[in-house]
Amino acid sequence: QSATQGEFADHISKKGRPYRREVSSTTGLFTSHITKWTHQDLGNDRYLVVQNTVTNLTWDGDATHRDTAQTCVHDQYGNVTQQVSWGEVAVHANTGAFSDIGTDKLTTDISYALNAAKNMVSLPSQETTTDQSLNKIAETKHYYDGLALGSVAKGNETKQEQWVTG
Repeated sequence: QSATQGEFADHISKKGRPYRREVSSTTGLFTSHITKWTHQDLGNDRYLVVQNTVTNLTWDGDATHRDTAQTCVHDQYGNVTQQVSWGEVAVHANTGAFSDIGTDKLTTDISYALNAAKNMVSLPSQETTTDQSLNKIAETKHYYDGLALGSVAKGNETKQEQWVTG
C-alpha cells in the first residue's frame, strides 16, 4: 500500500481498480488522476466496490497545475445518490487530498425508482442539480410504466420531465 501516492485503504476487493493514472512525456507530467475506492462487505466473501473520490491534476509544462475534483455518495445497491463536482480545487499532488478554492461547485442529488421484489433498483427517478449557492440549475424526473414518480414495474420509461426555469 502506498498512501503517499494516493492509494487508500488497500483491500483485495479493489484488485484491478486503478488508484493512480498518469500521462507524461519526456518533457514532464501532463495529467494525473487519483481515484479513491471504498468497499462494503456484503458477506460470503462478496464486496461492493465504489468510486468515492476522483481528483484530476493538469500541468501546463511547468511545476504548477490546475485541479478539479469529484466526490460521490452511494446507496446500498451501488447507485450514485449524490455527485459533487467541486470545480477548481487545490490538490495535494501525491495523496489526492483536496480543498475547494472556488465558487463553481455543482451538486447533483439522484433518487431511484425501486422495486426490490423484482430486483429493479437502479433506474433514476429524479436528478436535481444545484450550484454553490444552492440555486436549482437543472432537474429531470423519470416516470416508468405509466406509474407515479418513484415507482417501477417493468422498467419502461414512459415519461420524462425537465425543469426549464423558475
